[in-house]
Amino acid sequence: MTTARQPLDFREVVICPLALTAGFPKFKCGVREIDDWCRSKASERDRTNKSRVFCATLRGTTDVAGFYSLSMRGSDSKLIDAEIVRDYNDAGFVPFVYIDYLAVNAEYQRRQLGTYLLMDALRRCRIIVQNMGCLGVALHSLTPEATAWYKRFGFRERQKGATQFPLMVLPAQSLLDLPDANAS
Repeated sequence: MTTARQPLDFREVVICPLALTAGFPKFKCGVREIDDWCRSKASERDRTNKSRVFCATLRGTTDVAGFYSLSMRGSDSKLIDAEIVRDYNDAGFVPFVYIDYLAVNAEYQRRQLGTYLLMDALRRCRIIVQNMGCLGVALHSLTPEATAWYKRFGFRERQKGATQFPLMVLPAQSLLDLPDANAS
């Protein structure tokens, strides 16, 4: 018999830049690629402006309960469904805001922290889309479970051909349709 996990009090969750946390020495989400990236690359990518890493901590602590990483990248237009790239340009690459990784420490999984982090990431992506041209938010899903989870939020598999880690896209218009967090 398993015991139910206590729900998180999101009033106690703080999302902040990686530099304001203790980093990832205790972080384990259960996906080796992500756990390795946290320890070996996250700080450098953030410090060198290749990505921005945002971490969820509980108020009064600096331990990372979850995180996401955002970057801007071009995707090869030949590999993406025509409905996404039509009328864009002939440059060969189309821009997306990428969610490089989004993960929750095992201790906090199944408590809605992943959803909370995704919503924060999408709010940041919305600001980018409002201020510059790109086709939306993209990510590569690492597991079938993650693919199903992202589909619940409107992401769709968009890469032509089968790949181990499918490209998933949330169109820019979906971000623009999000309610404004600052509206009364």
